[in-house]
Amino acid sequence: MQPLDPIGEGNRKNLILAFILAAVVMIGYEVYVYYTTPEEMRNLSTEQRQEILNADIEIEQEGTRPGAPALPKSATILAAPEIQAREIESIAVKSDVFSGRVAMDGGRIDELALPQYKVELGEEESINLFAPNGKRAHYFDAGWLGHDGTVTPDGNTPWQASSSGDLTPGNPLQLVWQNSTGQTFRRTYSIEEGDYAVRVTDEIINAGQRDIRLSHFSQVHKAGGANEGEKSTFVNYMGPLGYVDGKLHENKYDKLKKRPETAAGDTGWWGISSRYFLAAVIPEQDVPHTFQHKYSRVGGQAFYSAIVQSPEILVRKNETVSQTYRVYAGPKMMSALEKEGAELTRAVDYGWFAIIAKPLFKALMWVNSFVGNLGFAIIIVTIALKLALFPLANKSYKAMQKMKDLQPRMADLKERYKDDREKFTMETMKMYQTEKINPASGCWPVLMQIPIFFAMYKMLLVSFEFRHAPFIGWITDMSSKDPYFVLPILMGISMYIQFKLQPTPPDDMQKNIMRLMPIFMTVMFLMFPSGLVLYWLTNNVFSVGQQWYIMKAYGEPAK
Repeated sequence: MQPLDPIGEGNRKNLILAFILAAVVMIGYEVYVYYTTPEEMRNLSTEQRQEILNADIEIEQEGTRPGAPALPKSATILAAPEIQAREIESIAVKSDVFSGRVAMDGGRIDELALPQYKVELGEEESINLFAPNGKRAHYFDAGWLGHDGTVTPDGNTPWQASSSGDLTPGNPLQLVWQNSTGQTFRRTYSIEEGDYAVRVTDEIINAGQRDIRLSHFSQVHKAGGANEGEKSTFVNYMGPLGYVDGKLHENKYDKLKKRPETAAGDTGWWGISSRYFLAAVIPEQDVPHTFQHKYSRVGGQAFYSAIVQSPEILVRKNETVSQTYRVYAGPKMMSALEKEGAELTRAVDYGWFAIIAKPLFKALMWVNSFVGNLGFAIIIVTIALKLALFPLANKSYKAMQKMKDLQPRMADLKERYKDDREKFTMETMKMYQTEKINPASGCWPVLMQIPIFFAMYKMLLVSFEFRHAPFIGWITDMSSKDPYFVLPILMGISMYIQFKLQPTPPDDMQKNIMRLMPIFMTVMFLMFPSGLVLYWLTNNVFSVGQQWYIMKAYGEPAK
C-alpha cells in the first residue's frame, strides 16, 4: 500500500508536470494556428460549406460596395438620382500619423495609411488600414436614413467641398450635399496631430416645407474577413469587435455568415479588429444607439460591416440637427486607446488573466520608460517577480526538507497501519500538526507560477507595444521568433539544468518525462515570439540560481 501523500513530493511533481503539459498543449495549438494560414473554409465540412454558400446567395446585393443599413419595414426611401460613371474626386488626408484621402463620392474615408508603422520590419511599405477596393477593401462611410420618403445621400452621392485645402490638423474638411426638397446635408471631418481618431460631425439643415424623420448611421466595412496570416484562436481574437454598456462583443466572421449580431446601449464603441490594428466608430456617449455586425455579398465579394445607428429623430422645418462621433483608425497601442476614452482599451483583451496581465503590462511599460528596451524590461520584471515569490520558494524548500526528515517515521506509520488506511491518514495528519508542517506549502510556488506564466504569455501575444520592438543584436522584433533560435536553445539548456537540480522522481514514467521535457519544450519554443522565450529563459535561469542558493543553505533534498 502506498502512503497517503495529500500534497507531498509526488503530487507536487505531478502538478509541475500537469502545468508544463497544459502549457505545451495550449501554446502548441496557438502556434499551430498562428503560423499556418489555411484557405477560407478549408476546415469546414461539406454541409457547413453548402450552408455558407446558400447564405451568400440569399443576401447577394447589387452594386460594388455595401450601402446603408436596412430601414425598418414600415419606412420607405426614394431612389437617389442616377450617377454617371466618372473618376472619383478626392481630398487628401495628411498628418503625422495619417496619409490618405476622403472620396467625394459618398464622402467616405476609403484610403488611410499609417506611415509610422511598416508591414514588415526593415521594409518601406506602410500599413494601409483603409483601401478603396480590391480583396482587402476597408473603409468608413456614414449617412442618414429617410423614414418618410426624404431623399438622403447614399454611398455614390457626389458631395462638394465647402472648405479649401487638404484635411490636416488645424484645417477641417467640410462637405455638403442638397436634395431637391430643401434639405442640406453637411459633414465635417477634423484631425489632430498625434491622434488616430477622426472627428466627424454630420448635420441636417431642414429648409424644406415640412418636418422630416431621419436616423443617422456610421459604419466600417471590411472585405474578405481576416487579414492574410491572421486567424482568431481561443486566446487571441481578431475580427468584428465591440464594447457596449460594459460587455465585450466578439462576433466571429464565420458566425456572421449565418446571422447578423446586434446590441443596444448608451456607451461604448463598435468596429473591426486585426491582431494589432483597429477601425472603430465611437459614437457620442450616454446616448442610445443600436450596434450591428453583419455580413453581405456585393458584386460577388464578401463584406463585413460594423454599423452604429441612432434612433429615429424628428427634424422640424427650419431646424438643424447634428450627430457628432469619432472614427478610430490606428494601432491597438494602449496609450492611444486610453486617449480616446469610451473603454476603447477593451480592444486589447487579456481574458481571464487580465487581473494579472494588466499590472504586468503596466510594470513593463514603467520599467521600459527608464531602460528604453522592452527586452531588458522583461528581464527586470521577471527577476522582480521571482524575488517577490522567493519567500514562498524558501518556505517550500524548508517544508520539503522537513518532509524528508520525517520519511523514517512515515515508513513506520505505513507498516504499522498497512491494513487500516483511515487510521494511517489520521496519524499522518497528527504528525504534520505536531511537527507544524503544512504539506501544501510545497505547492504554492508552482501554483503561483501558473497564472503568472499564462498572463505573461497572453500579454506578450496581444500587446501592440511588442510589435517590431528590438532587444539586442539579431533580435529585432520581440513579437516574432528568434531567427537563429539562440533563445529557445538557451531556454532548453536552462530547463535541463533546473530538472537536474531537482530530486529524482521515484516513478520511471515521471523520470523519462522530466528527461525529455527540455527537448520537447525547446522544439515548441522555436517558433514562439522571442519576448515570451526571453521571459521563460530568464525565469529558468533565476530559478536555477535560486535553487542552488537554497540547496547551499538547507542541504540537498533526497534523491
